[in-house]
Amino acid sequence: MNDFRDAIDEINELIRAGKGDAARSKLDRVCRNAPPPRIAFALAELAKRLGQPGLAVRLLSPVVRPKDSREIGGTPYEQAEYALNLMRLGGRAEAFKILQKIDSQKYPVVALYRAWGAGISWDYSSSIGHFKEYLAWKDAPAYQQLVARVNLCQALIAEEKFSDPDLKLDELLSVTAEKNHKLLFGHLHELSAQACILRADFGGAKEWLIRAEKELGGAGGNETLFVKKWRMVVELATDKNLATGRAHNEEVKREAVRLKHWETVRDCDRALAIWAGDNAAADRVLFGTPFEAYRKRLLHRIADRYTPKSTFDWKLGEKENGSPVFNLTNGEIEGAKGKVKVGQAVHRLLNAVASDHYRPFPLVGIFSAVYPDQNYHHVTSTMRVHRVIQRFRDWVKEAKLPLEIEYHSDGYSLTAKGPMVLRHDLKNRTASREKVWVEKVRASSGGKSFTRADVEKWLGMSQTSAHRFLKTASTEGHFAPSGQGNSKRYVWASAQKIAA
Repeated sequence: MNDFRDAIDEINELIRAGKGDAARSKLDRVCRNAPPPRIAFALAELAKRLGQPGLAVRLLSPVVRPKDSREIGGTPYEQAEYALNLMRLGGRAEAFKILQKIDSQKYPVVALYRAWGAGISWDYSSSIGHFKEYLAWKDAPAYQQLVARVNLCQALIAEEKFSDPDLKLDELLSVTAEKNHKLLFGHLHELSAQACILRADFGGAKEWLIRAEKELGGAGGNETLFVKKWRMVVELATDKNLATGRAHNEEVKREAVRLKHWETVRDCDRALAIWAGDNAAADRVLFGTPFEAYRKRLLHRIADRYTPKSTFDWKLGEKENGSPVFNLTNGEIEGAKGKVKVGQAVHRLLNAVASDHYRPFPLVGIFSAVYPDQNYHHVTSTMRVHRVIQRFRDWVKEAKLPLEIEYHSDGYSLTAKGPMVLRHDLKNRTASREKVWVEKVRASSGGKSFTRADVEKWLGMSQTSAHRFLKTASTEGHFAPSGQGNSKRYVWASAQKIAA
């Protein structure tokens, strides 16, 4: 046990010294030696800080979900740690349910995890209030409080709230320098550069990035990648012929792919859309990003010169005329047979892995998308995802499509062995799938009451999928059931108010 404790202390020091690659390597070696459950929480915290949520969930799953997905174990702290890392893997709905059940007054760290959870979805606006709630806790551990203050500055800068009294970059630079927190000190230089860029002070941004590179020069990995990314943004914004900026954009993309930092790959296209006026890049981001807050922030920056398309064709494999076109909204192959029933597992799987064009989809995220009402379990959920992927492969073979779902070390991604087009619909991209279905049912019913069988016909759903959709939409107040058994009908909320 002492060997594990010594290793944890060593990894902590490596992190604080800004040696991220060395810390990750040490943690991986420690976790190969079957650490006891008693220190799973401490190791999971380190994995979280080092950007390894899959390892954190693997460490905590036997503690928090010891038997099956319906039961929850562990302490509130272990549950919160598990939830945060589950969120980072795509299990957002389940994670937020876990966090909502923990009293943040008794366990203030939950407010911090809610803030980080919102940030994972790029929802910085929501994260700001959670960060401030956490920072009101006077007994917060000093280093964690410092991290939260830096993260709050990041959220405030992203939302361009430069007059907020908690945006204290100079004070934080002084504190982190005094305490020799090199990684945080370097990150604050990067944040200062971001603030300059958003205020069009590109000369100031260059100066901060030079300092950031000096401070983070030995960190390696993601830390230096971020500095290169922001230097590329400055070049795009200031280079009149854009040649240098575009060339460095490709370099940063290649480095991000090598490091598997997929959000930087996404950010490179966002930079082209904003600073190079590249509408094709804007299309790729808008239709290939599942995070609503990220899409909204991009649209806000380019609204004066960009109008989104109603549909977007994601071309996979070799680009040829006459490629088969699969419509992700209605599950149909244009001009051919082989329709997938809307709302069934294979249709939900396809929409999930096609929702993000930049990063592989983690297994947890697939499970959450395909089985939205169920909780993840580290053993049984893996088997269920594998089964639905096999069903997808059986359907693809029968429909004679070149699509494939491939596994990589960090998740699953769609590929094609030949020319293939997946068609996104803007309404389906900017609104939840359930809202799209509600509007389709509204149009098909003409505002009158309807049955489950009607929904099955209008949406091309199975009985199980229709039942799930009706239950969700009724809970959200769109309509309400009336009657029992075979005579049950669903009445629109607006019609109920008129009748009343």
